[in-house]
Amino acid sequence: ECTSYYLQMREKIASETCRFKKDFIKGYMQLIFGTIMQNLPEEVKKVPQRNRSEHLFSQFIKAVEKDFIYQRSISYYANQLCISPQYLSQVIYNVSGRHAGDWIKDYVIIEAKALLRSGKYTVQQVGDMLNFANPSFFGKYFKAAVGMSPRRFQTLKEGDLQTLEKPTE
Repeated sequence: ECTSYYLQMREKIASETCRFKKDFIKGYMQLIFGTIMQNLPEEVKKVPQRNRSEHLFSQFIKAVEKDFIYQRSISYYANQLCISPQYLSQVIYNVSGRHAGDWIKDYVIIEAKALLRSGKYTVQQVGDMLNFANPSFFGKYFKAAVGMSPRRFQTLKEGDLQTLEKPTE
C-alpha cells in the first residue's frame, strides 16, 4: 500500500503539468505515514507519559534558558510556573539530583565563559550583558563558580583551559 502511494507521488512530481507538487507531496506523505501508524503494534504507538515532576523540571529548564540573563531568583521561576519556591526546589532536586540554583548558575557561567572566551568583550561588558549590578559582583560570582577571576579566565590559553576542565581523580 505504501509503495503504491510512493509510486503515485513520484508520478505527480515528475509530471510537467502538475502545479501543486508540494500539496501532493504533503498529502501522499500523510497517507504513507497514516498507513504505517495504522499497522504498527499498539505498544510502539504509545508515547511515554511524563509525570508532573518531570514536566515541571522541563518547564523550569525552558524558563531558565529564556530568562537566565535577567533572572537568577528561584522565586521568579516558581512564580512563572505558578508554584511555591520551596516546591520548585524540591521537585528540581528530586528529578535531577541538583539544586535549582545550581542549574541557574550553570547557565549564567556557561554564557559568561563563552562571552569571555570570544575576546570581543571586556569583563565589565560581560557583566553588563549578564545583568550584574556591577563588575565587582560579577567577578565574585564568577570566581565562586569557576575558581578564578573572569580576567584570569579570559587570558588563559586554550591548552590551559582544557587541563582545568578535566575532572581530577
